Amino acid sequence: MKKPKRRTHPPTTKKSTEPNRSNVQKKSPPIQRKSPNKICLLLIGILIFSIIVRLYYFIGLHFSDAPSYVGYAQSVLDGTYKVKGDYPPHNRLFFIFPIALSIKLFGFSEWSVVLFTFICSVTAVLTTFFLGKLLFNPETGLLASFLLAVYPIDVLYSTQVMTEVPLSCFMALSVFFFLKYARGYTRPIYLVLCGVFVGISYMIREIALILGIYFLIYILKDLIKSRKIKYCYLYLFIGFCIVFLIEYLIYDYLSGDGFFRLKSLVRYFGKSNANYGRSGSEDVFSFYPLILLNQLAKPFYYGYSCWLVILSLAYFLLKKDENIHFVAVWLAAVYLYLDAGSMSLTEYILMAKRARYLAILTIPAVLIISRFLWIQLTKKNNVSRIFWFLVMMSLIITNLSVLETEVAGFRCGYRGNVVLRECDLKSIAEFLYDKPQKTLYVSDSFNILRVFLKNERYDIRNIDYVNNPKVLKDSYVVVNLTTKTVRDKRYLANLPSWRKDIPKEWILLKKIVNINPDNPTSTTQNYPVIYYVPPD
Repeated sequence: MKKPKRRTHPPTTKKSTEPNRSNVQKKSPPIQRKSPNKICLLLIGILIFSIIVRLYYFIGLHFSDAPSYVGYAQSVLDGTYKVKGDYPPHNRLFFIFPIALSIKLFGFSEWSVVLFTFICSVTAVLTTFFLGKLLFNPETGLLASFLLAVYPIDVLYSTQVMTEVPLSCFMALSVFFFLKYARGYTRPIYLVLCGVFVGISYMIREIALILGIYFLIYILKDLIKSRKIKYCYLYLFIGFCIVFLIEYLIYDYLSGDGFFRLKSLVRYFGKSNANYGRSGSEDVFSFYPLILLNQLAKPFYYGYSCWLVILSLAYFLLKKDENIHFVAVWLAAVYLYLDAGSMSLTEYILMAKRARYLAILTIPAVLIISRFLWIQLTKKNNVSRIFWFLVMMSLIITNLSVLETEVAGFRCGYRGNVVLRECDLKSIAEFLYDKPQKTLYVSDSFNILRVFLKNERYDIRNIDYVNNPKVLKDSYVVVNLTTKTVRDKRYLANLPSWRKDIPKEWILLKKIVNINPDNPTSTTQNYPVIYYVPPD
């Protein structure tokens, strides 16, 4: 029988073992991992909370591109949708078709037309959790999803007919599946799904193609590191081509040209429309930094989050945290293209800038903030933990206060010289709802008014196309209902005389005077007015 080896140190007794265990326990992380069941319950709670917040701050239909999208969706249901012109919103099929489906299923209402955006907003909260869990840990994912649940710009646009939130959601999904593959889950289906979601994002808004810059950076890095060609990344291209083929077939059926959208984008964003979406100050590189950093700037969509993003990035740069690289490069690549990229596919024309475009940066931003805060909150220093907990709570409280102010502005506030407001449209609809139904002439927003009137068949026409006032007999006319009445001097100069000086025989029915929350003492004379034009 082989003898056991001789010990080189004296055996430890049971008594001496206990202190060693306690020493090991002292070196373990101060906060233990939550069980999967607790994580699941907390995630469900955050999703419910995000739904409640969005319902409470519900905005609904608003100006900008919303009337166009609703009108296109209605024409899809009517069978009258046709490919015409180069106006980009007309060709964003994966935004128009879901709205049409929602109207088909739930009827023509303010809720049905924003349902797709609302679902995408809640899905984005869920996707943010999985991104945080994949890159860091479940706790960071929970914190990030909670911050996104109250992030002002995401909440504000979660119940509007605008592309920003759906675009952000599907872009995040594409990044999630790309990172899942990059983090070792090497199944080709993940790259295919990444490509599919890039394609869907492109069908929502063409600016989604800037994700290609982000993916290209990591693909090149991987190829250089491995020093060999990896054909697996072709699966990403295949996924995108699946969606692009579907779009090609749709346009080939509608117009006979499967590449109609690409050609229309080249035409629209060319030199002839170099000033598209611009208003002077939005043409400079300082526009986005001022929006993000200048706390006096309006709209105040971003609260104080940007300062925390900068602090967090500086911290991770000093710590050389490689886990944050995926998110930091995502944030930087998209931001730099928004600020200095070209909106033309064939020539360099600086992109038009809008504050709401930065919504596609919110998910990487909250991931960076959450990672930083979670590290600070799990440190042993109690003073530091309390301080950063108070910082986090202050961020949440300020976000909610921003929402209170901005929602009021969206519902019934003026933005610069814009007169058209949701509360005005609702007041017009409420006044006409039980009146005898007649032809209604307005300057714009026909489809929003149809929704508020709860009648998609209401005969609403554009008064700008009326040259002879005699055609207005026995109809309602709303004047001062367009944003053009105060911001477009050429439009005002070309108005016919009967539009400037209302004929005496017209009967004034209602003057819509809704208080502006930003300036309650405002005495502007551009309130919408409803007239009835009597028959001869």
